[in-house]
Amino acid sequence: MCLVIHGFTGTPWDVRPLGEALSRAGIAVHGPRLPGHGTTPAAMLDARAPDWLLACDDALARLPGRRVAVAGLSMGALLALVLAARHPGRVAGVAALAPAVRFRDRTLNSLRAVRAAVPLLEWLRPWVLKDATDLLDEGARAEAPVLRAWPSARLRDLWEIQDLAWGSAARVTCPVLVLVAAQDHVVDEAGAASLVRRLEKSPSVRYVRIEDSAHILPRDRNRELVAAEVTGFVERTLGPAAVR
Repeated sequence: MCLVIHGFTGTPWDVRPLGEALSRAGIAVHGPRLPGHGTTPAAMLDARAPDWLLACDDALARLPGRRVAVAGLSMGALLALVLAARHPGRVAGVAALAPAVRFRDRTLNSLRAVRAAVPLLEWLRPWVLKDATDLLDEGARAEAPVLRAWPSARLRDLWEIQDLAWGSAARVTCPVLVLVAAQDHVVDEAGAASLVRRLEKSPSVRYVRIEDSAHILPRDRNRELVAAEVTGFVERTLGPAAVR
């Protein structure tokens, strides 16, 4: 069984190709929609980090079988690491795709460093507009569902997940696959490299750089390679008994 988690302001659409590839390999999949995501900008007003964490904990608890693999994209990768640290006897492996450890945007990084100023930002600019998804594939980009705006207040929740995942990474004891996109315009690849060094208790860490893709790795130009990497990792991690 594999739990697949989408990212911040995303939807299960972003990671659906992973679920389909895993299903074709005979692995059961569950891909929940995080609270506040995938509907309207207003729905994000009352969705916070504890809600996303609880949703992931609940999803993991409901899955059958003794051991489960978890794959996540962007913030979903961070949530997957938190699950692995919290439930070491349950999570057999983590596939972290474009983990949102650090952003490329200098303004976001500066705001993170001075979090006390964020309430002022929320008052001056309560909404952050979004007009596209980070994909190189034009067809996928045209098809992608886009949340046109999200509350700037949710930055604090995103940073909370980053902090929690960073602390959790040092306690992860299962194998980890880290995939990064060479042309990612959202997260900094150096953050993923730092994460790999942080995974000191993991028995196996595989780091793969996907050259012809941007942030939404499961949907971009190298989606077949991404799906093959994740499927192979999950198969090796769970073993033949997990394949129906």
